[in-house]
Amino acid sequence: MIKQHLAVMLRIGKRSNNLFALFPEEPANWPGTLCSCYDLQDGHTGADYEWCIQMSKPATGPDAERILEALARTGYDNLKVIKRASHTQYAKLTTSEEI
Repeated sequence: MIKQHLAVMLRIGKRSNNLFALFPEEPANWPGTLCSCYDLQDGHTGADYEWCIQMSKPATGPDAERILEALARTGYDNLKVIKRASHTQYAKLTTSEEI
């Protein structure tokens, strides 16, 4: 069986320097107003996609490596790092009926 890639955005807070990963295709609640998120300090949570994008910037270099290593330790082995969610990915989140 082929594993499907899971889209992930690696981000760092502009003010807080908090490292986190957004999963724009994975809803964290019903009706999909929050996407799944992995915060380096707090673990898995839900996050408002648009607010997170406004309050953060892409994580690069050693910061990106730190969050990817933490995700690998958590069991993620099928990640596809993206810079931004496409309209299709965002629409998938906001119209999801699965939780």
